[in-house]
Amino acid sequence: MTSPGDPQASGRAPASALRAALVSTVLIGVALGRHLIKLDHLADGDPDHIVELLRPSIRSLTRAYG
Repeated sequence: MTSPGDPQASGRAPASALRAALVSTVLIGVALGRHLIKLDHLADGDPDHIVELLRPSIRSLTRAYG
């Protein structure tokens, strides 16, 4: 049973679940682009540089607020 203040009561996923889904989506997208679709700049890019560019967005998504 959900309480009125519960995010699930409004049909919304808890913020942590949404953040986890977004992290998964970003990482799956990078893997698909790099290895399956072989997007030129992504496939040829240095893995360390790719990680460096992604780090701020992944940190932002995984940081707990409030």
